[in-house]
Amino acid sequence: MSFMGDIVTRWNVNSPIPSWSGAAPEGTQPPYAVFTVSGGSEVRCSSNSVAWQSDIVTLSVSALTSTDAEIARDFARDLFNMKSFGDVADMVITNRNTFYSDTPTLTGNRGWVTQIDFQVRH
Repeated sequence: MSFMGDIVTRWNVNSPIPSWSGAAPEGTQPPYAVFTVSGGSEVRCSSNSVAWQSDIVTLSVSALTSTDAEIARDFARDLFNMKSFGDVADMVITNRNTFYSDTPTLTGNRGWVTQIDFQVRH
């Protein structure tokens, strides 16, 4: 299983909010969570040996109320921040934001969104 599979599985086992990697199916109603990867790098200990890889993973949780979005944000922080599991050596929050989406998402929903960026070493 990949590090993203480990992250999604950890969320699905511990949270009642369903999640997907990449995008939620069209028409999915809140609450739901989506994990996406944006960029990465390798840290080498020598020219032919990789010590670890580092990627930015964004968790976006769509919710109906600001309170639900903030509860999901706090839950994600407690579940992932500075934790190691499976292929994940470490996850550290680099940015977090909660906002009201006044334009529909790809699933046609408007509502509150929590976005958290994690730097993931694996």
